[in-house]
Amino acid sequence: MQKSILKQLKTDKRILKGFSRGFKIAPRGSERHIMKAYKLNLEKTIKTYHLIDSKIELNNCYSNVFRVAQATENKDFNFCYGYIEQRLTNTKILFRHCFLKDNNTNKIIDVTALLWRDFEKDYNDYNYYIFKEFNRNHYLLELLNDEEETGVLNNLYKQEAKLLNTLLEEGKKLNPIDLKSLIDVVYEGDTMRGFEDFNKYNKILIEE
Repeated sequence: MQKSILKQLKTDKRILKGFSRGFKIAPRGSERHIMKAYKLNLEKTIKTYHLIDSKIELNNCYSNVFRVAQATENKDFNFCYGYIEQRLTNTKILFRHCFLKDNNTNKIIDVTALLWRDFEKDYNDYNYYIFKEFNRNHYLLELLNDEEETGVLNNLYKQEAKLLNTLLEEGKKLNPIDLKSLIDVVYEGDTMRGFEDFNKYNKILIEE
C-alpha cells in the first residue's frame, strides 16, 4: 500500500492527473472577497526540512509533503493544497503547490521551497493560498482511499475553483502551464477555444 502511494505521489503531474470535471468561464458580477494570504515560517521550515532532507526533491511538492507526514506526528501541522504566489522578474505569478500550515503560528512550512534558486532572497515575498487543508490522519486517509489513483485533487475541484475565482478577481495571474491544464480539462482538449473564452470573460473562473 505504501509503495502504491509513493508511486502515486512521484510527480506533480501524476497527482494532478485524472480531473474529470473542472471549471466554466463566467462573466463578472459575483460578490468579491479578499482571499487570505499566508506567509512562510523560515525557522519551522528549516527544522521540518531536516527531518527528511535527503528525500526532498526539487519541484515534487506533493511527494515531499507526504514524506513529512511519514516523518512526524506533529498534531499542530495541517497538510495543504493550494497556490503559491511568486515574483518572476517584475510580475507575481500563481503556481499550484502543496505545503504545510503550522496551526500555532498560522504560518506556512514549505520544505520544497528551500531547494529553489534565490529562495533566501525571495521567501519574504511568497504568498500562500489554501483551498483545502487536512490534519495528518485525514490527509493520510485520503491518500490511502485513493484506490483508483486519480489523485486527491480530483475530489477538490470545487474548492480550487472557488479559490481561483477570488484570486483572479483580485487581479492575480495564474502561470500558463497550470492555466492550460485547467482549460484542457474544461474544454476536453480544445485549448484554442478555451483561451478565447477565458480572455473574453476577463479571466474569471468559477466551479461548474
